[in-house]
Amino acid sequence: MRVLAGSLLVTRAGNDLPDFDKEVTQTAASLNHELTPLASGFVEKGADFGSDVIKFIHQPRVMLVTGEGVSAEAMGEVWHFFEQQINYPITLVRYKDLERSRLSDFDVAIFPDGKYDDFPSDKLQNWVRDGGKLIAIENAVSQLIDKKGFDIKKKEEKKDDKKDDKADDKTKLPVVIKLYDDRDRDALRSSVPGAIYKINLDNTHPLGFGLPAYYFSLKLNDDIYDFLGDNDWNVGTVKKDAYVSGFVGQKSKEKIKDGLLLGVQPLGRGTVVYMVDDPIFRSFWENGKLLFSNAVFMVGE
Repeated sequence: MRVLAGSLLVTRAGNDLPDFDKEVTQTAASLNHELTPLASGFVEKGADFGSDVIKFIHQPRVMLVTGEGVSAEAMGEVWHFFEQQINYPITLVRYKDLERSRLSDFDVAIFPDGKYDDFPSDKLQNWVRDGGKLIAIENAVSQLIDKKGFDIKKKEEKKDDKKDDKADDKTKLPVVIKLYDDRDRDALRSSVPGAIYKINLDNTHPLGFGLPAYYFSLKLNDDIYDFLGDNDWNVGTVKKDAYVSGFVGQKSKEKIKDGLLLGVQPLGRGTVVYMVDDPIFRSFWENGKLLFSNAVFMVGE
C-alpha cells in the first residue's frame, strides 16, 4: 500500500463515536468517497503512519473580517460557505475592532476582498508570527505589498529596451489623437469580466491536497504577482497560453502570464496564504471549495 499526499487517515483512537464504523461509512458514502480499511500502520513505500510526516488535523478557531472597507459580497460568500455548506463555526470581527480583539482566541483570520486602512497592523503580524494563519483573498493580497515581513510583490511588466530608447526621444514620436467614441473599446482591452485560466498546481503542498496537478482559476481582474522567494511556496503559477475560456481584453491577456496566483509564506511560527483570485466566487465555483478548505484546515498543520 502507498499513501498519497493529502490522504486522510481516520483512526478509532481519538474519535469517540458511539458507532465508529457506521458514522465513517455513512459520511464517506454521502461524499462519494471510497474507504480503504487498514490493519497496520506500516506501508510498502514512503513513511509509516507513526512517522513525523503524518500530521494531526486540529479544529481551528476561525475569524472572518467584516465591516467598513470589506466587500459585503466577498464576506458573504465566506460566511455562507461556513454556515450553510460545511456547518462549521466562524466568528465575525469588524476590522476596526481588530486592535481591541484578543487575537489569541483564533487560529485562522480570513481577509476577503476589500480595501483595508493601515493593513496589516503590528498586532496582526505578531499574531501570525506566534502561530496564526492569515488568508488574504483578492485585493487583500495587494495591500500586503511593500509591508514589512510580507514577501508578496506585484509583477512588473517587462519593457522593450528599443521601445524605451524611442520613447526617450519625444521628437520622433507622433502625437496620438484618441477618439472619444473609442473609449469603451479601449477600456475593454484592459478588462477581465470573467475568464478561466488553467494554472500549474503543486498538489504535494497542503494547499493543493486532493486536487490534480492543475487548477482552473476564475479571473475577474488581471492581478498577478512575482514568484515568492526560496523560503516560500509558489503553489499555483500561471504560464504563457494558460487562458482557457471567457473574456479577457488583449492588454490584460498579455499581462496574465509567468507569475503567481496561489502562494504560501511561512512567517515566524505562522503562515500567510495568498489567494489572488476568489476561490468560492458566488458559491458556484465548485473547483475552488476544496482549495479554500485546504487553506483553512490543512495549510500550516
